[in-house]
Parts: sequence; structure tokens; C-alpha cells
Amino acid sequence: MIEIPQGPNAPQHELPPARESAPGARRTPLAYAARFRRLGVKLSTVAAMALVGGLTLTTAVPANAVAAVQPDHVSVYASTEVGVVQELQSVVVADDVTVPTTETAEGYAVVSGTQIRKEKAAAAAAAAKAAAAKAAAAEAARPKLVWPTKTTAISDGFGYRSMGFHDGVDFVPGNGTPVMALADGVVTAATEDGGTWGVMITIRHVIEGKTVYSLYGHMQHGSMKVAVGQQVKAGAQIGVVGSTGWSTGPHMHLEMYGEDGVRWDGLAWLHARLG
Repeated sequence: MIEIPQGPNAPQHELPPARESAPGARRTPLAYAARFRRLGVKLSTVAAMALVGGLTLTTAVPANAVAAVQPDHVSVYASTEVGVVQELQSVVVADDVTVPTTETAEGYAVVSGTQIRKEKAAAAAAAAKAAAAKAAAAEAARPKLVWPTKTTAISDGFGYRSMGFHDGVDFVPGNGTPVMALADGVVTAATEDGGTWGVMITIRHVIEGKTVYSLYGHMQHGSMKVAVGQQVKAGAQIGVVGSTGWSTGPHMHLEMYGEDGVRWDGLAWLHARLG
């Protein structure tokens, strides 16, 4: 057994100094905690500085200065092409709403219901005026006097005959050929049984300021296309050529006379005006 000297005279043995941890040595949890606390303080300081800098930029730098350093950033409302004007959109508001301006920054045009109604009324009036002008032009160009059949060939004219006086002119364009009203007028007679005229129609006209009557006879049964009181235009078909009544063959007998009933030569009268 070895005895270790005790007391004040015993030799003193000093403990060796603690060595620092070598690189790669394992650290204790307390060491990690201290390190993270120091890192957190540094990050908080950096974040605070960044926030102060951002506020300074926001409040001190004009918007146009930011846009100047960011040329690629453009307004969402601006056109991307030079010379292109953005079309305004309309916003309809109530009539009692006060609108200080007709255009907003967002590119919307503000209009009232009253304004829209006025514009629609103006457009409708313009359209009606154009339609009226077109109708007037068509009416002016429309013939007011025409031949009653497609040809002017006749089989018998106006005047005395061996069997009496022939009050009309007999046109012979062919059986079934359309018969037309020679001028605008109103139908005063339309019958399937017109005596010697057979199927007969009479029309009253106002031509050159005077009342003129035209009578069309010997048309086919069932061919009449007008009725008493009906208004007709020059050139409107009223029937077809036939051989009804006192007739020896298909023809259209035309008589013309005034309010006094006195007949005249319709062929000469038409030639004088139609050539």
C-alpha cells in the first residue's frame, strides 16, 4: 500500500489547464443556444434597417422617379404600341347622379340615361330621314304614265265604223297578256259581267291636274287582281287579255274619258305623252 503524504509539507500537484475544444469536437447544447441568440440579434438589426430604408424610399422618392429607373414597368392602362389610342368604355349612371367629368382615370366614359336616349332618338330620326329621302327619290323616278299592254299594236282604232261609233282602242298583245293600269288611281268599277265589255275594270286618275278615267274590257274571267276602292300604281297588273263580252277574238278594249263622260282617242293621247 502506498501512502500519500498529507499536511502542509506534502508536495503540491497542480491540475493541468483545460484545453480548448479541438476543431470538429462535439459542442454542448449550451454553446449552441448562445450562438443562436447572437445570430437572432444580428438578423433583427438587419431587418430593422431594411424596413427603415424601404419607408424612406416610399415616402421620399416620387413615383415618376421609380418609373424612370424601371423602364420595363408600364401602366396596365397604357397601350403597348406607339400611336395607339385606347378606346374608352362607357358607364351608364342614373339621371340624378352628378357627374363632374366625362372621363375617368381608368379610361371609362360616363354617360347618363338621358344622353343615351337623346343619341338613340337622333339616330332614329336620321335613319327615318334617310329612308324618306330614298323613298322620295324612288317615287320621283317611278313612271307615272305607261302603256296598258306590253305592245301598242291594235286591231281597231277610235272613231266611226260601218256599224257605229267605236268609243275605244283595241290592243292585241295576245291572249293572257297582262293588262296594266296606265296611271296611278283608284278603282271605281270591277266586275265579271260588264255587259258588252265582259270582264271590265274602270280606274279614276288625276293626270296633269285633271280627272281622267280609263276603262279596260274583254279580260279573262277570274283574272281581275283589284277591287273597287283599291288604289293602284301606274304599271300595276289588273288582269289579263281575254275575249269576254261582245268580242270576236282576244283583245283589250281601252276607253278614256273625263268627268263629263265624253270619250276621246286614247291611242293618240298616250302617244302624245309616251311617244
